[in-house]
Amino acid sequence: MKVKLCLIISIVIYSIIYNPQVKSVYNETNPFFNNIIGHGMFGIDGITYTNSKEAFIEGYKKGLRVFEIDLELTSDEKLVLSHDWDNYVFIPSSKEFLNEKIKNKYTTLSIEDILLLLKIYPDVWFITDSKYIEKELIIKEFKYLVNSAQKLNLVKELERFIIQLYYQDMYSIIESVYHFNYYLYTMYMNWEYNSNHFEEICKWGKDKLLGIVLYKDWYNINLLKIVNKYNLDLYLHTVNDVFEAKKYFKDGVKGIYSDFITDL
Repeated sequence: MKVKLCLIISIVIYSIIYNPQVKSVYNETNPFFNNIIGHGMFGIDGITYTNSKEAFIEGYKKGLRVFEIDLELTSDEKLVLSHDWDNYVFIPSSKEFLNEKIKNKYTTLSIEDILLLLKIYPDVWFITDSKYIEKELIIKEFKYLVNSAQKLNLVKELERFIIQLYYQDMYSIIESVYHFNYYLYTMYMNWEYNSNHFEEICKWGKDKLLGIVLYKDWYNINLLKIVNKYNLDLYLHTVNDVFEAKKYFKDGVKGIYSDFITDL
């Protein structure tokens, strides 16, 4: 009873804090309906990678509905939003991390906070950038995510996670924990500057993936043709120049990750 009461109170508080009364453009059959993805949640005050509450609000108010979030495990093995632990002498505990402000200003978030946001905002999707390639850590991370959803009675919200893969075996590792509906394959940990290697991944992923994610500097029209050959979409990161973004979209690129662009 106490757990349920705490959950209800948390949802009410989050609704008051977060909801900026923006008209929904939700399309449940297409998680990438606006084709622009908030990178590291989104930029705020010219600062990137905060993965903060304020960055989410900023992006949402400006029309974004898909956000990429960086995930890390704390020293006590809780899942939180952080790009890395470079600013720490030691990996912090969840309490230490969640009780401090990013840049002395922005609010840190846990995966439980993200699940609550999905409950409150039925038009929002989150893409995971988990940072881990080791099987043991991947399993630990995604078990924590699923268990958190179960504890909060928010399992339905797992349907609006899009999982980024870094190598092919990562798909089966995650599927052994939980079946997610949507996957992307991001190339930044597995790029051989070889179109044959790229096509092998596309062929493997044609029945598993929404699309392939590339650094924008690796992009060329031939890679786009290979992706389309296997009925996949191509996404590029990180694009912060509007004219550059328009060129990619004109070519047929499906979407971009951006720190600051919200509208073309």
